[in-house]
Amino acid sequence: MQLTDLTDLWLEAPFISDALKHIPDHVNITISEPASQPPTPGAPYQAIIASSLIQYDSALMETLPNLRMIARTGIGYDNVNLADATAHGIVATNTPDGPTESTAEHTVAMMLSLAKRIKQGDANTAAGKWGPRAGTLIGIELKDKTLGLVGLGRIGKRVANICRLGLEMRV
Repeated sequence: MQLTDLTDLWLEAPFISDALKHIPDHVNITISEPASQPPTPGAPYQAIIASSLIQYDSALMETLPNLRMIARTGIGYDNVNLADATAHGIVATNTPDGPTESTAEHTVAMMLSLAKRIKQGDANTAAGKWGPRAGTLIGIELKDKTLGLVGLGRIGKRVANICRLGLEMRV
């Protein structure tokens, strides 16, 4: 299937609407509301841009007679039954490098949250405790600390680079 042949697209979740800038203007796009709501049976969709919220199996595929492609926005096919897709003549794709940056950033954000005691600071602020009443929220600096990573795949390498170059950690 070429993008020029595509006329009807279903977008599983509004949070992946950045994908729309790559879709030609002639394509009719429907965005799922709510995000976890499956496509309407009998809808004309030829392609679906899918996250991980809905299970794509034979029962769903049979209700979408024009469906030719399920494009996953993540690494795997956990929610797409590939045997069912093949049996229905539906191509399944994924984006193996898609979540690398956001996952690495989230990892570093969690590290910073722990090091700087963000959760405790937020709880204190919500309870009206700030300034001297907040107690001590002294965290640690990550600069010059040693970071150990288990695995250096795409995400691990990106975390290592962010921490080494941005936080001056030893990796």
